[in-house]
Amino acid sequence: MTLGVILHVEDDDNWIEIIKKLLQDKKPNLIIQSAKSLKEARLLYGDFLLTGHVPELVILDISLVMENKNDKSGIEFAETLISFGLTEKTSIIILSENVNIENLVELFRKYKTTVADVFRKGEFRDEIDRFVETVLKCLEKPNYKIC
Repeated sequence: MTLGVILHVEDDDNWIEIIKKLLQDKKPNLIIQSAKSLKEARLLYGDFLLTGHVPELVILDISLVMENKNDKSGIEFAETLISFGLTEKTSIIILSENVNIENLVELFRKYKTTVADVFRKGEFRDEIDRFVETVLKCLEKPNYKIC
């Protein structure tokens, strides 16, 4: 049985609260840690490694700089996890406004065996049930993939 630990990498406080409330309402004992930048995400994940327990899931925004829609710090964080072989124990869900065809092609070409699912913030209301279902599957089976 997994502990139910999620690392949410997101620069927007509103989204941090939305996801935390949504998921903790479904699974009250869930532990959700948030990082608001690439540097903070790397440090927090490193702390997880030191404790010997990595999160079962990373929920990742592509852009971690609100003023810069071209920022792809979230993808850099995914690359960090992949390069160290950490995605064998951790699933990744992309939740971002910055999901366009170019980013999707890049994500799935490079990471199709790594990303559990992709959700666009602008369409999130219509996808809440599928999002929660995917999160729960990732927590039950780390390294869960839709592909």
